[in-house]
Amino acid sequence: MNEFGWRYFHFVDPSGPRINIVEHQTDIFGLETKPYMTMITKEPKKEPLRFKGEPNLVWEKDTTNGNGKFDFTFDNARFSGEITESTQHHSLTDIVLYQDEAGRKSHWAVDIPYGKVIGELKTPAGEKQITGYLYQDRQWGDILIQEWVKNWTWTHLANNELFTVAFCINTTDGQKSWHSMSGQRGQEVLIKNELEVPHIEKLSKSGHQDKQTFQAEIKIAGGLSASFLLSPKNIMRSRLNEIYNNFSASYLRWSVDGVTNFSNKPVQGVAEYIEIQKK
Repeated sequence: MNEFGWRYFHFVDPSGPRINIVEHQTDIFGLETKPYMTMITKEPKKEPLRFKGEPNLVWEKDTTNGNGKFDFTFDNARFSGEITESTQHHSLTDIVLYQDEAGRKSHWAVDIPYGKVIGELKTPAGEKQITGYLYQDRQWGDILIQEWVKNWTWTHLANNELFTVAFCINTTDGQKSWHSMSGQRGQEVLIKNELEVPHIEKLSKSGHQDKQTFQAEIKIAGGLSASFLLSPKNIMRSRLNEIYNNFSASYLRWSVDGVTNFSNKPVQGVAEYIEIQKK
């Protein structure tokens, strides 16, 4: 049986770095099965830095939420700090993104849709104090994504008042697995599957997505809407037209800044796009 899995974190300092960390049980396609960790950091107006290491996260997590001290160590970098004010929702612990006729499933859990972080980032470029927001989720399953995903776009945006998450997947058999969640401080997390993300079609019809700027927008039915730019100068990770045995794939991740209809303050976060073509 083919299985895959990873746990993903991102940390955003509104005036400083964006940090992506992935604990890989496998790589995204379930092809590399030896566990490992990666970290990408992106500071404004600077090129992203990527680090790799053995799985070694120390996370003194509270038994009832995601709060607690953490420590990620890589071959030549380290990020440590503390998570506070983490948000959770019981219905986000196991979302089935897709299930085929044989009963194989692809799962998604959003353990921390929003939280606060204070930390210290140490890399060969120097030391940085990090103060901002975080997001953490997991994906796992026994049907590999290249067997059912046509394309997807995922975005998390936040500021001191609110957050929003949109994960929109188009499948090879014409289905839509679209999900969103949003919340404001002190209020219940709102979960909806009715939303608009017009930039996914723009991305799917464009070549060289890493060379173009896209106006992106998320509109959640009856709720929050957000707009932001996907710009070449803010790319954190770019893997285009990679060839595998029976499929090809492209993957991009951006650091993003935007605005919403629920706050006068700007929002910051991360967006990604992936497309897969079967041979």
